[in-house]
Amino acid sequence: MEFMERLEGIPSLYRWLAIPGLVVLMAALYWYFLYQPYVEEREALQEKINTKRQTVEKHKQIAAKLETFKAQVSDLEAKLHVLLRELPESREIPGMIRQISDVGVRTGLQISLIKQGSIMRLDALLTTWSIWNGLLV
Repeated sequence: MEFMERLEGIPSLYRWLAIPGLVVLMAALYWYFLYQPYVEEREALQEKINTKRQTVEKHKQIAAKLETFKAQVSDLEAKLHVLLRELPESREIPGMIRQISDVGVRTGLQISLIKQGSIMRLDALLTTWSIWNGLLV
């Protein structure tokens, strides 16, 4: 009862202004404690989504080029097989050295030394072949 008596003692203008004040206070508390954290979390998630979309777009661009890359790989593999067929096998090399030496002796050349060198890596071999092929063409 004492509360009601105190409430009646407040002028009616202040009582009517208290209602919108409480509504504003409730809205501010709602915004600060509930809505603002939700908005920040939403923005962070939106940023992650944008990052993932960019990643997906990059992967789509790579996937679009995949068929051309596969075609290039198959062309290079075909060229590699052609080149490997042109190379002598390791068991044929000593016979080839003897043939070169015999041809040299028959033509009057004096060959002091022919020996088999170390085995070259394939990439070095292809580079050397492409240089010579470029010079011959």
